[in-house]
Parts: sequence; C-alpha cells; structure tokens
Amino acid sequence: MSLFKSISTKLKNPTPGWFKRLKRSYLLWGLCGFIIAFVLGFALFFPLDPVARQVEQLASERGNLTLNISNPGWALPLGISAEQLNISAPALQGETIQLGQLRVTPFWGSLLSADPGINISGELFSGELEATARKQGELVLKLRGASLAGQKLSPQLSLLLSGSNGNLDFTGTLPLGGNNQSQAGLTLEQIEVSGMSALGSGKDTLSAGNLQVKIDIKGSNATIETLDLSGGDLDLNGSGSLRLGSRPQLSRLNLSLVLKPGSGLDPQLRDLLGLLAKPEADGTIKFRLLGSLAAPQLR
Repeated sequence: MSLFKSISTKLKNPTPGWFKRLKRSYLLWGLCGFIIAFVLGFALFFPLDPVARQVEQLASERGNLTLNISNPGWALPLGISAEQLNISAPALQGETIQLGQLRVTPFWGSLLSADPGINISGELFSGELEATARKQGELVLKLRGASLAGQKLSPQLSLLLSGSNGNLDFTGTLPLGGNNQSQAGLTLEQIEVSGMSALGSGKDTLSAGNLQVKIDIKGSNATIETLDLSGGDLDLNGSGSLRLGSRPQLSRLNLSLVLKPGSGLDPQLRDLLGLLAKPEADGTIKFRLLGSLAAPQLR
C-alpha cells in the first residue's frame, strides 16, 4: 500500500521536473524495446542461406577454394554460425578439411579502427579451434586436443595416419610472402601409421611415437628449426627449409634428416630403410629430401 500511496502523492504533488524524467524514461524503454525487436526480427527473418551461397562463390572465384556451408544461422551477439564448413583446395590434393560448430563474431575492440577483426571458434579434427583474424591479414590461431583417425598421408600411397592430443599454434600474417614474419608450432602424440604391409613390412602398423615441429617463416621462406619424432619404433630428427609456392608443385623442399631405427622396428622395414642410404655404425641413416613438395626426391 505504501507504494501506491507514494505514486499517488507524486501525482497529486509532483516535484519539479518529475513528469519530464518520467517521460524520458518511457522514451528510453521504448527505444530499447524497438532495438531488441529489430535485432530479433533481423536475426529470425534475414535470409542467411543466400549469403552463404554467395560466400561460397566468392571463395571459388577469388581464393581457388571450394566451400560448403551447412545450416548457416545467427550467433548472438551479432555473429554468425554454421553447423559444418567443408574446405577443399588443389593444395589439399583431394582431401577435405571439416570445421564443425563454427562461430564467427566481431572483435569488438577493433570495429572502429582501420584494422577490424573477427573471432573464430569451432571444432577441427575433434579439437577446439580458437582464432582471431584481422582485415590486414594478421592471424592468431590455436588448436587444442585434436586427433587424427585414419587420415590419408598421400593420394599416391595407401598409408593412414593416426594420432592424439594434437596442438597447433600459428602467429603471423596471411597470405605468406613479402615482409611477412610468422611462427608455427605443432605437436602430436601416439602417432601410428597403418598400411605398412603395402611397403613390404611384416607388421601393418608402425608406431611412430610423438612429433614436435617448430617453423619460422619470413616472406615465402620457411625455416624448419625443429623436427623431432621420438618414442616409437624409430627416431627421426631434421632441419631445413621450404620455399612456399602457390601450389605444392611450386614449393621447394630442402631437408636434412637423421633416422635411427629402434629395437621394436620390423626387420623387413629395417632392411627397406637401408635402401635410403648406407647405415652408419650405430645404425643411423642420414639422407636429404629435395625437390618439390608434391614430388620430393631422396639424396
């Protein structure tokens, strides 16, 4: 009752400016309601599917990419989402990258700057992907907890790669080239390669252990600072360089590798590895990998 008495008193004996403040509050709440209704109506009825198809066409015409966007929708606040995004390109040699539960939202702190950006999140190879991309090409990407299950290594070989707890980091600018400076790192655990019997091995599965790679990129030249594969049936260490081209056929590879078979390596595969180069006294095999990324040659 005291509330009604207070309102009644205000109406009978209004303080100076009380009606004006009340009027302004009504206008403010009305404006907020209109904005909310507009945003909801825009999100519910704006046709995102034609926009997704236009993005697919632009990617094909300008980026030489084939995109397939499934079930585009809105992700609040003011973002877009897709149930799945499939990416294929000539550089992937027939393979397709699948992004699930994709979500793209503006990078709010950059909207009024000359270099606006977006935040990207989703699922890639069963891992969590987080990235920030800016208009001028800066990209920061993190992939955590990825896993591979029967991933084909090459169209020419029947070898399948599996691994768990994969982590990928990239900090730099795309496209690569010019004055670009970027860094990339990759780790993958419990690696196995199946299909080895096709190469003459008595065991079809090779346990390759854990992989660690660190790459420094300047312009279109990538320096492989760390390449370490250990903890499995063989150890592999290497370093070298890669000159990046627009296609694997135009990318030049120059790697120096040291391979050491472990005690658990299949004897038939050990003999086959001896064809790469003459083993040294401790069993290590040193060789180089040269030529194009599409068809490297052993030296």
